[in-house]
Amino acid sequence: MERGKKSVKKKELRATALSIKEAKKGISNKNEAKSTAESQSELNERISEIKLKVENLGSVINLYQTELTNLENNLKDKVKIREGITSDKIRCGVCHKNFNFAKDQIIKCPFCEAVYHYLCVAFWLTKYNSCPACQNQFLDPNAGIYSTEEDRDKEQ
Repeated sequence: MERGKKSVKKKELRATALSIKEAKKGISNKNEAKSTAESQSELNERISEIKLKVENLGSVINLYQTELTNLENNLKDKVKIREGITSDKIRCGVCHKNFNFAKDQIIKCPFCEAVYHYLCVAFWLTKYNSCPACQNQFLDPNAGIYSTEEDRDKEQ
């Protein structure tokens, strides 16, 4: 009889252990469900915050692009005024491309007023020191622009 009671007790203990395990699993599943729901709501909040920031950045980018365009147009006008250029459709005498007065460095011949991209005419100037169009010298070393040692001695 004792064996029967012992086996019944073992069965009851096993059943109790199983029910405790199942209860723990149920509690952990509920906790996981709660934490999952909380993390989903936190993620949704974070996503909406990021979307709002992206929209704000988009409007700021548009403002900067507008400002950049205005500054480039202003610079373009100032370069044209400084160089005495009246038309937007002037082309480089070497490559025949239109100028972007806000970005391109230009060289203008003081004699014939031909205009070149700096990089297009730089090699020519180092080799010939003259305008490719009119052949007048850009910098004549004997034109009195440079002072010589004799001139410096006379001044002192």
